[in-house]
Formats: sequence, C-alpha cells, structure tokens
Amino acid sequence: MTTQDVNTATMTISSLNKQSVSAWETNAVYWDSAMGHTGNSYFRDLELPALEKLVDPKAGENAVDLATGNGLVARWLAAKGCTVLATDASLPLLDIARKRTAEGGVSEDRVSFRQLDVTDAKALNDLIKGDDAENGDYDIITMNMALMDIATVDPLAQVLPRLLRKSGRQIRRNDPSSSVQQSIGCKGH
Repeated sequence: MTTQDVNTATMTISSLNKQSVSAWETNAVYWDSAMGHTGNSYFRDLELPALEKLVDPKAGENAVDLATGNGLVARWLAAKGCTVLATDASLPLLDIARKRTAEGGVSEDRVSFRQLDVTDAKALNDLIKGDDAENGDYDIITMNMALMDIATVDPLAQVLPRLLRKSGRQIRRNDPSSSVQQSIGCKGH
C-alpha cells in the first residue's frame, strides 16, 4: 500500500465519520423523541433484558457507555449503582442525555458526560486513567446499537483491552439486521 493509498483511506474514514456524526447531530431531537426516557418497545422488550443478563451490573462498579445517545444505558447502569462515564461524539445528543439524566433524578456524581469520538485513538487513550495497562479502570464498557455508525473500529480495538479491568465486561451490541456482528467479551483471568 502506498502513502497515497493510506492518505486516501484515512480521508475516507474521516469523511465517513464526519457524515455519521453530522447525521446524529441533525437527528438528535427526533431520536430522543422516539426513544424517550425509558426507550422504545424494542429497547425495553429486547435490548434491556439482554443487557441485564450480559452486563449484570453491580453497585460500586465503574462503567463507560460509549455512544450513549440520549443516555438510556448510562441511566440504567446508574440505577443499578454504577458510576458511569457517558460518551458520545454528538454534542446535541450529550445535551439531551444530560437533560434526561437530570430529569430522571440521577445525581451528577453517578453519571458524568464527555464528548468522545471513538474513531479518535488519542481521545480514547485519554480515557485511560492509571498507569497499569494490565488492569484498566472500568468494570463495564457498553456500546449499544452504535457499531453500524462508526467508520472504523481500529482505535477501539487497540484501546478497549487497556480500559477494561481483568474481570470486566465489554458489551457491544448492534442491530441484529445489520451486517456488523454482535460482540460480547470478557477479559477474565
């Protein structure tokens, strides 16, 4: 692969990412109105029971919810007693998530918010708090229904293992009709 090929691929990924984020920023209010505070029937009847079983959150655990959207999963994790960092590339969605979280009575010490583009390796690396690369800072990493909108998962693949504690769980679920496969992982011992 030539330098020009690499530059073209990088520009294409960057362009695709900008288009995706722009689409979510444009549709943030619509998406929120469709999902509401407790999610639509698909979320409540299918996604939430699967998350409940796969994530099994415990009070006191630290979680990061990547691509939080209107904060449904972040609020659910907080209600289970987790401390959550809710992230999204879209500022309008983060504003909506903050508002929904405050309206739901979830305290600011339980859920914090941060703009984060998961295709940006430096931004992902900034999530790593400690120096212990073998034992990350998070017990739970969720990314629910978002993989299909991400231009590249390479930065995630590099950083996720360093963010997750050895006994932690990472759950990346996608629309089953999508060509992007569901991935459920656990570092474990």
